[in-house]
Amino acid sequence: MARRRSPEPEDEEAGGDFRDPTIVLDDSISVPQGLKDLARKEAEEAPRTPTWGSPAPAKNNVESPPPPSEPATVSDSTQGVGLPELPPEPEDALRGTLPDIKAAGSPQQKRQPELPKPPHYDSADFDKLPRAYTGQFGEIMSLLAHGKAERARTQAEAWRAVDPGQTLALVALGEACRATGDLRRAARAFGSIIDLFPARADLRRFAAGRLASLQERSALDLAIDSAWRAVEQRPDQPSGHHLLATFLLEAGRFEQAFAVLTQALDINFDRRYLAADRILREDAALVAKAWAKSDPSRKEDELWRRLARLGARLEDGPSLRFVLTWESDANDVDFHVRDGEGYHAFYAKPVLPTGGQLYADVRDGYGPECFTVREPAATRAYPYRLSIRYARRGPMGYGMGTLQIIEHDGHGKLRFGHRPFVIMNDGGYLELAEVQPPR
Repeated sequence: MARRRSPEPEDEEAGGDFRDPTIVLDDSISVPQGLKDLARKEAEEAPRTPTWGSPAPAKNNVESPPPPSEPATVSDSTQGVGLPELPPEPEDALRGTLPDIKAAGSPQQKRQPELPKPPHYDSADFDKLPRAYTGQFGEIMSLLAHGKAERARTQAEAWRAVDPGQTLALVALGEACRATGDLRRAARAFGSIIDLFPARADLRRFAAGRLASLQERSALDLAIDSAWRAVEQRPDQPSGHHLLATFLLEAGRFEQAFAVLTQALDINFDRRYLAADRILREDAALVAKAWAKSDPSRKEDELWRRLARLGARLEDGPSLRFVLTWESDANDVDFHVRDGEGYHAFYAKPVLPTGGQLYADVRDGYGPECFTVREPAATRAYPYRLSIRYARRGPMGYGMGTLQIIEHDGHGKLRFGHRPFVIMNDGGYLELAEVQPPR
């Protein structure tokens, strides 16, 4: 039975008035060196790969879970704890001859001489859609969107003092602290979500996405630990493996990232997670390419053999990937991508005429969903405007998650961006980012 959706403006072809700050790529820094010893409990303090600018301010709320019986306090520590050891590699991992597999980057898509005329954008159409937030959370996010960071922080601090077990109060406080430049306090607020719900894999992943978005090494270490525990708790959810592997990759911990993906690709995930194996294989290919760049002694053909055993191909071409995950079951968050020439990709029209494709439409929670552009940077249709729409609420009542932006130059150099989000109202619309070309 075909699912029913609430109507979109102009049959999903209308655009929005994208007022969020842009994301600008930085060409100056390459991927850092990875660690060699899987038994080491903490990553070396190597400089992390650059991330894009601060998250776009959200525009709108949500009902929250009840507080625990004993209110939790804000954690004073943002340092990541050690990771459990990974199992050793199979002895025969590198045996066999080099398979005859072509490089991953599919031939560059040639543009049509004349593309169909793109739709007309009218921001008034989006004003008719339900807001993303309501209530006290919505009030604080609205203050942040209008540049009133100090007032938002004061209100968030008061909310947390009255209801210290309220998840959204901690999210609001963390975002207000980020806006005022107090990243340490923001990390403590996001880390307290882990303290409140240590047995909830979904909230561990959500908190990890918030921590990673702070662009601080100590916060990334804590994000890695939280994501690792989430994988231990729910290995059946592919989004956890993807998040953990990409956090490790961002930290330059290539060997651990590759081991995580190797284990994940040995799991038979539920059929509801459409294209999960493809996304994880492409993750592994990016890890291998960055690993080869950082460690010239590890030959590319050696990693090629490892990828072949996973059914993956080496990433030899440039790519721009947008990966959406969300932490609510039995609900549907739709991903929308609009390019600089006015074209629009979403679940019903997954391919952009200018290049780029949405792999699959996950309708029942968690994701991941991935949109990839394999055009060279010089011919991409920048800027890419990324947004989500809450197509169907699940029993939890609200959606929360992370949008990751991963840019690969084709030679092992990577850049990362994280856009965590909360969205509540059925049909609610939220702008997450506008991605600009590299400088």
